[in-house]
Amino acid sequence: MFEIRFRIVDDFIMLRQIETNEFDMDGGDVEGFFSLNFNGNIEGYYHDNPLGEDETGQELLTLWFDLLIDTIIQLEKSKYAALKIIETFDSWIEFTLIDNKLNISFAKLKDELSNDYIIGEPKYSFVYPEWRNVEISFNSFKQEVKDKAKGYLNIIRELNPQLLNSRIISKLAERIKLV
Repeated sequence: MFEIRFRIVDDFIMLRQIETNEFDMDGGDVEGFFSLNFNGNIEGYYHDNPLGEDETGQELLTLWFDLLIDTIIQLEKSKYAALKIIETFDSWIEFTLIDNKLNISFAKLKDELSNDYIIGEPKYSFVYPEWRNVEISFNSFKQEVKDKAKGYLNIIRELNPQLLNSRIISKLAERIKLV
């Protein structure tokens, strides 16, 4: 089982009122909670309880969906992809595609750093400190990414349809068609 959970936790008043060019100039992404669940192995943070007084979203939601699409494209190309966990320097989710099954592991780079978000070939300096060799269907992974990315765009459309014309969100809408 693979599940994506996300929640927009951002300034809703600003998101409803901002114009596309201002959104693009300000960095152009929506913040929130984002988690990936690989058969009970969860990476990220999500809850649907009422927000605490000073609680904010720390994840860039559009970026996460874009990187998951990059992961799918890389897997279709080379049967291997490692996705860097955003805002970490050494934590990765490693994917290997074998006969429409994904083998997924949580990995850390040992004695090496990478500025890449996606790696297309195995790193021999990976170590596996937590969970390893979780198996899920590649088709279900692709469908979950596509469905949740579309759901995210629908929420953006409801908040402020103009944001669909922003650089990063319009790019995501186009890239969803690739998976």
